[in-house]
Amino acid sequence: MGHALSRNLRGFNLTTNAIPKDGHCTFRFLARMLSSVCDPQQPEISSHLKSIGLCKSEDEDTITMRNLFVNEILKCDDEILAFFPEQSKEEITTKALQFRRQGMFDTAIGDVVMRVCTQLLRLPIMVVIFSQLFAMCSLHSQQPNSLQFQESQRMAKMDTVLSPISHINQTQRQGRNPADKHYDLLHGR
Repeated sequence: MGHALSRNLRGFNLTTNAIPKDGHCTFRFLARMLSSVCDPQQPEISSHLKSIGLCKSEDEDTITMRNLFVNEILKCDDEILAFFPEQSKEEITTKALQFRRQGMFDTAIGDVVMRVCTQLLRLPIMVVIFSQLFAMCSLHSQQPNSLQFQESQRMAKMDTVLSPISHINQTQRQGRNPADKHYDLLHGR
C-alpha cells in the first residue's frame, strides 16, 4: 500500500479489508457496505434498498448491484452520456451489455460505477484515494433520502469507504496496466 494511501487512511482512522480482485470488487464492496445499512433501525434506507432488490446476501447483492448499474448505463440519459463524450450510444450500449457478464470490468464504464451507484443507492460514498494533495472524494446522490444529510455529516467518520488500490503511479511502478482498478473495503479501527 502506498505511503499517501496509508496516511490518508490513518487520517480517517481506517484500515483495509481485502476484497478479491475478480472483476466484481467494486460491486462486492458495495454489497458489504450495504450490510451495515440494511438495518431495520434505518427503515427509510432499508426500505429503498429492498425496493431495488438489495439487502439479501453479499453474493446476491453483488450481482444485483452490477445489473442495476448496467440498467442505468443502458438508459443512456444525458448525465450518463456526458461521461463518454468520445463514444456513441451504440458503443456505450455494447460495452454495458458486455459489462453485465459476471467478472467483466471495462475501465471506461467502470470509471462511473461509484457515481451511478451513489444515485441508485441514494447514499453518499466516500472514496479514499492515493494522492499527496487530496485524501478523499465524496459522492452524493442527487435524489437524497432524508437521512442523507445525516450521512454526509458523518462522512469523515464513516466506517465503510472505498479505496482505489491501483493508482496510476503505483500501477506503473508495479508494471501493471494503470487502467486496471481494484477496490478494497475499508473499516474503522
